[in-house]
Amino acid sequence: MVNQSDLGQLENTLAGKESTSDNKLLGRWTLQASCDGSIMCNKCLEIYFRADGFATMTNPVRTFEVMKWEIMNDRLKITNITNKSIVDNGEYKMKYKTDKTELELVEVNNSDCYLFTR
Repeated sequence: MVNQSDLGQLENTLAGKESTSDNKLLGRWTLQASCDGSIMCNKCLEIYFRADGFATMTNPVRTFEVMKWEIMNDRLKITNITNKSIVDNGEYKMKYKTDKTELELVEVNNSDCYLFTR
């Protein structure tokens, strides 16, 4: 049987792990290419992931789109709130490269794959 003190410690530990995972994603990322190496743009879009579970995407013509995000089991779920976006609604496997300055997102149900850098 788990006592209240042990349960509180476990919740704090799990919360710390979740926030650490989320913290790697927080901030500004720039789309660089698709994972096959093809360049997707000359002036690429930027996504700013915020701690409140929302992200703002700025496209090359400086219009903004809003998306909701969450991480569960090293998968990023994206739901676009405003317009159709280059980064589709879906669930993506996350893979950080080169000391968390590159992020590869591979869509679970599709072959879409994006490479972002800081």
